Amino acid sequence: MVAYLAYGANTHLDRMAQTCPNSQLIGKAWLHDHKLVFRYHADIEPCKGSVVCGVLWEVTEQDLMVLDEIEGYPNYYTRIEVMVHTDSLDAPVSALVYSMVDKSYEQPPRDQYLGICCEGYKQNGLLLDQISNALGTDQ
Repeated sequence: MVAYLAYGANTHLDRMAQTCPNSQLIGKAWLHDHKLVFRYHADIEPCKGSVVCGVLWEVTEQDLMVLDEIEGYPNYYTRIEVMVHTDSLDAPVSALVYSMVDKSYEQPPRDQYLGICCEGYKQNGLLLDQISNALGTDQ
């Protein structure tokens, strides 16, 4: 099993159950010194003092291959290893996270994609403030 931090559409429980049926939800997780941005899809970028809230999963190697395909790895998103904090684990843990290759632009997401992200956040008790901040709006 591999730890994987989701911060966009893969926070949605039904979506992950369909695409990665062997994954196990660990719970809320925080990635320090990064912020959420939208480049048509959710992305993260380094930002000292900011925190990205997401969902930590344990995924199998098979599920990771499915995620790689969905995320367009390695051309659209790449994977990086980060240290994340959770309520359920005593110490920070190493996790994989997807980060977009092209960081030269920001663009709002489609409404359907945004809805999936917002629903995933609600399902996991994550505040929508992070999404609002990334969009530059007050939702």
